[in-house]
Amino acid sequence: LRAVADQLDRSLRALGRPQLVILCGDETRAELADLLSAEVVAAVVGWAQVEAHASVGDIAAVALPLLEAWRTAREAEAVERWRDEIGRNARAVAGGPATLEAASDGRVELLLFEEGAGTQGFLCSVCGRASAEGGSCPLDDAVLERCGDGIDLALRLTLVRGGTALAVPRGALAGADGIGAMLRF
Repeated sequence: LRAVADQLDRSLRALGRPQLVILCGDETRAELADLLSAEVVAAVVGWAQVEAHASVGDIAAVALPLLEAWRTAREAEAVERWRDEIGRNARAVAGGPATLEAASDGRVELLLFEEGAGTQGFLCSVCGRASAEGGSCPLDDAVLERCGDGIDLALRLTLVRGGTALAVPRGALAGADGIGAMLRF
């Protein structure tokens, strides 16, 4: 089992730290759990059992609900944290204008956006600052050019500046036009 634990550790790093469902028997689980690195333990979203010669379809039928439950819980936790911060007028913003401003400043820790939502986006051709409205750039007075979807623009700016993003179900960000963010500062 030591070899299995070591291989899980290597594979986790090589694959970019995905979430894991480990399939094994109860006896093996207890022994294997003691051998796993902290990184692997943090990546495990569930344990389950399948027959030794289970088909890919059988494995998927067991693993996919565990992964889906993890994803749903992660979304709910992030939205709840965002709502708390918005309610306290603390480290969160809601709506296109505030979120694009925060993304332009590199302040977005976690961008939240509703699947299928859209908002307009404008970009300064001189400094690259984003805005939800056209006109002139507040930094250099250059013309802000329409660049398509504001959520896509906020997503690109967030990821380039080291933030992360999470798509949430429609309606999760009620009153925020489908976009909001948790802020670093």
